[in-house]
Amino acid sequence: MPEVDSREHLGVAPIPKLLREFSIPAVVGLLVNGMYNIVDRIFVGQGVGTLGIAGMTVGFPIILMTLGLTLLISVGANVTFGIRLGERKYDEAEEILGNSFVMMFIVAVVVSIICLVFLHPILSIFGASPEVLPYAADYLKVIMIGNVFGTMALGLNNLMRTAGAPKLSMLTQIIGSIVNAGLAPLFIFQFNMGIKGAAYATIIAQGISAIWCFAYFVLKSSPYRIRPKYFKLKAKLISGMCKLGMAPFSMQICSSIVNVILIKMLASYGGDTAISVIGLLISINSVVLFPIMGISQGMQPIISYNYGARNLVRILRAYRLALLVSTIYVTLGFLLLQIFPAQVISVFNSNDAELVKMGVHSIRIFSLFFPTVGFQIMTSIFFQATNRPTQSIVLGLSRQIIFLLPLISTLPFIFGFDGIIYSFPIADVLSTVLTFIFISKEMKIYKRQLRPYKRFIY
Repeated sequence: MPEVDSREHLGVAPIPKLLREFSIPAVVGLLVNGMYNIVDRIFVGQGVGTLGIAGMTVGFPIILMTLGLTLLISVGANVTFGIRLGERKYDEAEEILGNSFVMMFIVAVVVSIICLVFLHPILSIFGASPEVLPYAADYLKVIMIGNVFGTMALGLNNLMRTAGAPKLSMLTQIIGSIVNAGLAPLFIFQFNMGIKGAAYATIIAQGISAIWCFAYFVLKSSPYRIRPKYFKLKAKLISGMCKLGMAPFSMQICSSIVNVILIKMLASYGGDTAISVIGLLISINSVVLFPIMGISQGMQPIISYNYGARNLVRILRAYRLALLVSTIYVTLGFLLLQIFPAQVISVFNSNDAELVKMGVHSIRIFSLFFPTVGFQIMTSIFFQATNRPTQSIVLGLSRQIIFLLPLISTLPFIFGFDGIIYSFPIADVLSTVLTFIFISKEMKIYKRQLRPYKRFIY
């Protein structure tokens, strides 16, 4: 076990220093990890074409569902793990590690089997046209074969950060991304493997990251270990993890449902080119949002630890600083997309004039209210980190299900393709209003509890 000062680092170090220490590696790691999607789409766009991008886009809901199941376990485990460290219950923290590891492995294997057996029917239901279906199937078959690597790389990486190794967590993601970026063009162009080459590059890279993360928790380099004695699953422990992980799980599942409906609407109002455009917007969106998620991941262990230690002052300082930094960043991303949309779209495929024209038009509308996204994400994670899953779930679902789903299901009948694109900024505005209502009520409670602190620094 680590020394006392190491254990209490999250409870005593200055908040700005902690947020830098935990967020910068998470931001870099997620940005680099986000390059999996970007790199694959760039090389597929250049080497396979628009139908290849459409195939990856049609298969994206399946990947979102898989990601959601991973987050159901890993996020809940990470929050509980951080709270137990704050409470100085170190044996229980290791028990969480053991149980979450076993659950992630089981979930990954079961999901892979189901997807491989029913892949073609699922893709057809999700809106794959006869032209796009072969590309989507070729890509997803390989991804599902290596699904256990992707699950372990993501889940263990988050736990590694909370265990006190944010820089090592970042390094595992960077190495994985470098491997993917190096192998993808080799497999696609040199070995003529087409869209399968992008998928093989992805699972090999994820496999390297997963093995590294696992080694960290098994070898003596980690203060907290994955121990076989904690592999026996406990229903109460798993239930608690799933409860806290329900918000990100629900968000991913809802995002998958929205993507299925979105693809079907796009097929009716824009065809395969429109589906490819949305695929590119999803990749671009990830570049903007992943750093925000990285900041939230850096904030989460700080808040969870101090929630366990009942230090309200440090909780609010971490939340407000993370909110400020994330809003500044996402505003810069918004300006970039508004000023240079053609250059951004052309990175993926500059030869398809229709794709570029539709992409430029779409990206400007799609990103209209990006500056509000940091507020939405930070507040949802704030409730999650303070053991308030209900609020976190409602906020997580608000944009996708309460607002976006009805909009993309109705506006296209009136405005056609533009109705689909305008649905996104409208949903951003409405979910921001709801988020403000939730956090305002919560801040009133915190202020009442902190009245004795006359010199409280916000």
